[in-house]
Amino acid sequence: MLNAVFSLVFPIILEQIGINIFYFFAALSAIAAWYIKKNVLETKGKSLEEIENYWETKSNH
Repeated sequence: MLNAVFSLVFPIILEQIGINIFYFFAALSAIAAWYIKKNVLETKGKSLEEIENYWETKSNH
């Protein structure tokens, strides 16, 4: 849904702000990358049971 909104709004913003809108999107991407790195659990090499156990023990504390 947000992709559709951005696609509709982008030409308008590009016309008003100019090429600097790409810096805004780069900043949003950097914030998203930081958030993911900080808050999203790494699941590489873990079984589904290990992941489930992690969330079960985390919610019990």
